[in-house]
Formats: sequence, structure tokens, C-alpha cells
Amino acid sequence: MKVYQALAKAFVEEGTTAVFGMMGDANMYWMNELDKLGVRQFEVRHEGGGLAMADGWARIDGRPGVCTTTSGPGVAQLATTLLVASRARTPMVVFCGEAPVGDESYVQKLDQKRFAEACETGFVHLDSAANAYDVVQTAFYRARTESRPIMISAPMNIQQQAFDDEDEYVA
Repeated sequence: MKVYQALAKAFVEEGTTAVFGMMGDANMYWMNELDKLGVRQFEVRHEGGGLAMADGWARIDGRPGVCTTTSGPGVAQLATTLLVASRARTPMVVFCGEAPVGDESYVQKLDQKRFAEACETGFVHLDSAANAYDVVQTAFYRARTESRPIMISAPMNIQQQAFDDEDEYVA
């Protein structure tokens, strides 16, 4: 199993039934895996619109809304809506693909942690294949208990690594 498959499986185990966002090179494998697992995907024309839809979904459904975007400019487009959701105390998980670890010349590189902090959003970074389940558990737990958006930053090259799925995911 690849890390992106483990991440998608974990989102489903957390109760994710719909994802709002825009596909790009840094989140496309994860989105494709969600589709295989039966998660409804709402493709949007602007990343901020997808986040606003996930915000509304969360307010009506009572569970964390889920949004996704690719790295760099895709993440930057979330700024205004992240602030609105954070100040409204909406529980959300935002899956953001990230530039490959170690590729300092990647054209869409963005310091996602600093960006999340500036938008009053929680941040969880996928820093190794081994902690894929922990990252999702932490993000959903924090979204629910802190009542605010939590951004998962998932580097493209870590998403492609092998994941040992001997343990079952526990939401």
C-alpha cells in the first residue's frame, strides 16, 4: 500500500463522505483513491470556493468538512476562507499536497506551516510514511476538539512511499 492510499483509507474511517476542492499534481493520487473508496468529490473552479463549501457542509452535517488543494498557489487561494472558517470555529480538515521534501527549487514551494498560522489554522505535517495514520487521527481530533480548520500538509514524495498497513486504523 502507498501512503496516499493509507491517507485516503483513514479519511474514510473518520467518516468522510464528501470532499470539496481542486485537483493538482500534489493531491491527485489521494483524490483518485478516495473516489475508489466511494467518497463523493465536488470539483470546484476556485480553491476558496471549495473550502467555503466544506465549511457549509460541516455546519450542516455536524462532522468536520473536508477540502483539498494542491501545493503552492492552490494553498494560497484558501487564505480568506480559512480565516472565515477559523473565526466561525468550524471544524474542518484541509488536505494540502506539498512540494517534494528536499526539492528547494520546486516552483510551487510554499511554507505551509507559516501560511496556516497566518490564517489562524491548525497545522499537521506528514513528515514520514510511518506516521500517515497518526497525521489523520491528529487532524480530525484537533478539528473536533479545537473547533477550527486543521491543515494536513502532505509532501508529494512521501505520499508515494510504501506504507506498512499491518495495523488497523482507529478513528
